[in-house]
Amino acid sequence: MTSRATAIRLNVGLSLAVLAVAVTAHLVVPLVVLPYSGVAAAALLGVAVLLMPLHGALLHEAVHGRLLAGERANRLIGRLLAVTGGVGFEIVRYGHLAHHRYNRHALDRPDVLEGDRPLAARIGYYFGLLGGIYLVEVASTLLSLLPRWVLIPRIGRLAASGEASVVAVIDGMQRAVGDVRLDRARIDCLCMLALYGVAFWLYGTAWPLLLALIAARALIVSVLDNAPHYGTPLGTNAPVYNLRLPRWAALLILNQNLHGTHHRRPGIPWQALPGAFAAGDKGYDSAYATAVLRQFRGPRPAAPAIVPAEVTA
Repeated sequence: MTSRATAIRLNVGLSLAVLAVAVTAHLVVPLVVLPYSGVAAAALLGVAVLLMPLHGALLHEAVHGRLLAGERANRLIGRLLAVTGGVGFEIVRYGHLAHHRYNRHALDRPDVLEGDRPLAARIGYYFGLLGGIYLVEVASTLLSLLPRWVLIPRIGRLAASGEASVVAVIDGMQRAVGDVRLDRARIDCLCMLALYGVAFWLYGTAWPLLLALIAARALIVSVLDNAPHYGTPLGTNAPVYNLRLPRWAALLILNQNLHGTHHRRPGIPWQALPGAFAAGDKGYDSAYATAVLRQFRGPRPAAPAIVPAEVTA
């Protein structure tokens, strides 16, 4: 069993490493590497792409407050990870924690075919799968700059479905817009705009390289986002897939292939997930690659709702 202190030191080391890679990709490559070697620049950008799942997994740990021991330090590193990933920390945090509390509500089931316009639904689904989920996070971050009097009533309109869980999510979102979380989101947004503004300026005529890096992030984030939930029943705390991965690959996403165990025990750190999986879950539902690829079948009719399951800390 890894001690908490050792786990925190590992988290710090991994966070500093991915932050260094992100800063290198956005600022150092165009300023120092690209003028002398396009091959070396492409290689460094390739490393940044390969580490994007780890970057996202570390941000996920920060969202749950488990990356570092102190709340302020955890939030600071989480915000740095979010900004270098092109999003606001509070935006991602609220959306993800609402996802845990009200899994598979009407705004959290992109794979479900709903409404009377199936073609439009399919187009929207593939747009989301191929980068749109990430773009929504970016757009939400940018919208945080709008005045509160503009945001609050427009957010309220999202609750038009009348579904109780959606009403609760939107009510919480309106409260977040009314407090310090919006202020933090705005600071993150301005930092993000500054980072990417400088990065595009430094890349100059080679800006398509930076755009390709952003597109790769959008694709990776969006394709991996809903894979453990695709095709699962509706209903709060519906079953979530645990997916088989080689040990080395599981470490690159901090054991988030054990997503069902994570939903059942959201309070434990990533290092403890394999033990919790072995002790409390029956086995893998499929291979990780299978779960990712089957999303390309497209949106499916909703599976029957289930009775909510108990979630433990």
